[in-house]
Amino acid sequence: YLTALPGRIASSIGFGSSDADVDSTNIFGFHKRIVCATESGRLIALDAGGKGSAVWDVKIDNNAAPSPWQSPKLVARPDGTIVASSIDGSQHKLFNASTGVEIPYTELALSSGLNHDAKFAYGIEDGKVIGGPIAEAASWKFSPGNGETVYSLTPRPLEDPVASIGKVLGDRKVLYKYLNPNTLLVITTSKATLSATISVLDALSGSVLYVASHQGVDANMPIASTMSENWFAYSFASQPTADGVKGYQLVIGEMFESPFSNDRGPQTATKNSSEVDYSYQPHVVSQSYRIREPISKLAVTQTRQGITSRALLAVLPESNAIVGIPRQVIDPRRPVGRDATKDEMMEGLMKYTPVLEFDPKWYLNHQREVYGVETVTTSPAVLESTSLVFAYGLDVFSTRISPSFSFDVLGKDFNKLQMLATVAALAVATVAVAPLQINTRWQFL
Repeated sequence: YLTALPGRIASSIGFGSSDADVDSTNIFGFHKRIVCATESGRLIALDAGGKGSAVWDVKIDNNAAPSPWQSPKLVARPDGTIVASSIDGSQHKLFNASTGVEIPYTELALSSGLNHDAKFAYGIEDGKVIGGPIAEAASWKFSPGNGETVYSLTPRPLEDPVASIGKVLGDRKVLYKYLNPNTLLVITTSKATLSATISVLDALSGSVLYVASHQGVDANMPIASTMSENWFAYSFASQPTADGVKGYQLVIGEMFESPFSNDRGPQTATKNSSEVDYSYQPHVVSQSYRIREPISKLAVTQTRQGITSRALLAVLPESNAIVGIPRQVIDPRRPVGRDATKDEMMEGLMKYTPVLEFDPKWYLNHQREVYGVETVTTSPAVLESTSLVFAYGLDVFSTRISPSFSFDVLGKDFNKLQMLATVAALAVATVAVAPLQINTRWQFL
């Protein structure tokens, strides 16, 4: 690091090679490896900070089709290796994520790098959501009502750091967030009744924490959803009206321990609590926004400490675009039918408007078009202000986003030469003044 420091300084003030810029962005955690598996059974590693350049390319199996290695499944391990599994799960291969070199392994070595902390699981069985301890019988079941079927399950991310357990209001009081790591968003739909039900469950106990129903839902259109921290989001399309016009909605919900500030509800007088026997429901504030086109996928930005404000990422298939909606804009606590008070404006809240227009600045792909995006994933960089975004499907797309701006790095317009000149002048002044101070002391003696 110290040997490369002069080169980075010279590059930052306009001298030197561009290699120093690459080294500095790598220190910031921008040059992560994105390992992709193709339908032909290839593994390709892309450089997230190098404009998508291929770092290595490996063919898993050279045998003729049909091959069990078509569209292999990938699992990243904490030790910097990638486990590739065949379609039927009968074969596994281990690769170095940095170089792409295949590593010989034993079954013990393969399982040693995996995370075995999970002791609880959930899934869908016979049209019902079930959950319970691993390798044991299900301890709870959730059955959809009104003839609906389970459409999707969306859990809160495993890595979801929270910087603050409460939301500070404009009057300096606090609304405490409902931070349950086991929350699970369940969406059930019915094509017969044109309805959709959104339920938030505690995946550990099976308790229903929140339920919302929507009528006139077009179940043939995608219903996207995501969860993060103490809030969730989902979008759906309404049935077309008599003139053939469809409506699209984006709904945001936020969960708190109590509707009152400086109050933790039942948690206030509880010294010990159990997530298995958890009876009280959180206070949920929700709000819907009309949008001009459908959303196929939703995701949330992630940072290392969770200090940076989050942004909601939405894939727009009709525009072939991805937008990053600031969390503040879709806050469900925005005042309805009135202007925001002084305290609410201090929180950054604004008057609620039912129509959400996508600001051109929110488009992450700018002038590019991204086709056929099936999944959007995010990863934290070393810089707290920055989150890495990767979308893939027919096209692959990667970028960086700073929802709270780059508060932890100097901007390009910062005058580095003036700063160096100031430091140098202070150093020269210190050296020149020090003997004068010593001589002054001797004169007094």
